[in-house]
Amino acid sequence: MSLNWFYKLGDWNPQFFREFKGRLKPRNLAITVVTSLLAQTLVMAYFWLALPGNDTEKSNYCTGEPSYSSWKCLHDAAGNVIINWKLWWFYIFELLSWSLPFIVLIAGVYMLISDLGREERRGTLNFLRLSPQPSQSILLGKLLGVPIVPFLAVLLVLPLHWVSAVGAGVSINGVLSIYLFTLAVASCYFTGALLFAVLGGSQGWLGVLVVWFTFSIFFQYALMSRFGEYYALLPHQFFGVLIGDSLTLSVAFWLVTFGVATFWLWQAANRRFRNPAATPVSKRQSYLLTACFEFWLLGFVVRNRSEFEPPIHDLTVVALVNVFWFVILMAALMPQRQKLLDWARYRRERVSSRQQFWNHSVMKELIRGEKSPALLAISLNLLVAVAVFTPWILSWDEAGQKFQAFSTLLLGSMFVLICAAIAQLMMLMKTPKRTLLAAWTVGAIIFVPPVLLGLLFSSPEYFPIAWLVSAFAFAAIKHATAMEIFISFLAHLSVFSLLTNRLAHQLRKAGESETKALLAGSQRG
Repeated sequence: MSLNWFYKLGDWNPQFFREFKGRLKPRNLAITVVTSLLAQTLVMAYFWLALPGNDTEKSNYCTGEPSYSSWKCLHDAAGNVIINWKLWWFYIFELLSWSLPFIVLIAGVYMLISDLGREERRGTLNFLRLSPQPSQSILLGKLLGVPIVPFLAVLLVLPLHWVSAVGAGVSINGVLSIYLFTLAVASCYFTGALLFAVLGGSQGWLGVLVVWFTFSIFFQYALMSRFGEYYALLPHQFFGVLIGDSLTLSVAFWLVTFGVATFWLWQAANRRFRNPAATPVSKRQSYLLTACFEFWLLGFVVRNRSEFEPPIHDLTVVALVNVFWFVILMAALMPQRQKLLDWARYRRERVSSRQQFWNHSVMKELIRGEKSPALLAISLNLLVAVAVFTPWILSWDEAGQKFQAFSTLLLGSMFVLICAAIAQLMMLMKTPKRTLLAAWTVGAIIFVPPVLLGLLFSSPEYFPIAWLVSAFAFAAIKHATAMEIFISFLAHLSVFSLLTNRLAHQLRKAGESETKALLAGSQRG
């Protein structure tokens, strides 16, 4: 009877049962328990040795007057130093509160990426795809089962974490908020690791670097913005609500943010796992995904501001973030060369006249189809972004700033479309490295011109029209005249028209070639 729960676990999720059995072997359990207990012993020994002695004059844990970064030591009637035990326990609590999530994220992300990469190399991942288990069940089993050892190691430290919280006087809500926040972050990072692995990534160290970099940034920000006896989490305002002054609102904001991000990462990972040839995001999904992201960005800029903080400054930050967002969206929506060729041949065979073109709803294929080019879908995503920010811009008082804002959105959108057209053209190339080549080309278009312009002119105000045709047009909008903005728009439009005509020609040519090859094959048959 004692093993019933074990077999029920296998019925609930066979993949998790497999990972559970394979990783929680007696040897692994013994190593995990010993390592966790040893680490806790070393932490306590370190802080114990840091306590002041009776002959100590200054220490972090004394109770006298402050002296630089420490306090002068006071003694009781027996000559023993009076120790600030609450602060001592708080430092232990603080160390554990940061190190435990870091350990879970580092170990879990590395193990997930390495495990799926190893299964891909051995060919067992395709075997899992062919199993009768739903793809969601397999991925959930991986997500919960692969990092089971670091989960266990952290669980063994939780008693010490609670003891230190009690000794430091931290409220139960404060401790629970750390656990909830850790679960939300871990779910997001682990799901991202699954997506990276099913996209073909097998370098666990890359995931470790991402965790290290982002966690370090968040840690440094938190150190600069303490909330009472703990931390105030970014941001301070969201849609004008002061969430940075409330731990409950701040944690709720991050739970929703990481929850939505986890949902979309899960959708992409599940979609790609089921069909390795599919794009991570469908065109239908991309419109809602962009709406979610833009609405989230809007929350940061709709806030109470002083008269010395014009909203156009916030829009320039949004424009910069959106450049990188749409580059990511391009990579998620661009179909591979063979899919484009199949679509071009299908379109040529089924569409022979203008009337049939519209009856066959080619526009619907461009908007929602899995194999059609992504340019129209990216255009619609840009319209979604503009639609989200337009009401906010219209609420501004100064007409000049409104003009600058809409000019920023217009030129930024045209630049993104040009990058998308170039990337789509490069995805039609026959070279096997076309994806990497497209990524490097788009990256060069984004970064090289601003670097050269910065070296030549040092600032956008000296030659704004040159900056207006780059990814950083928002930096030169306020220095440019209406005529210069109009000329820049015409330049963008001309380049985009040439690229789309070239893309249409390439697709038409590819469709003819594919059709001829099929006809020749059928005649030989």
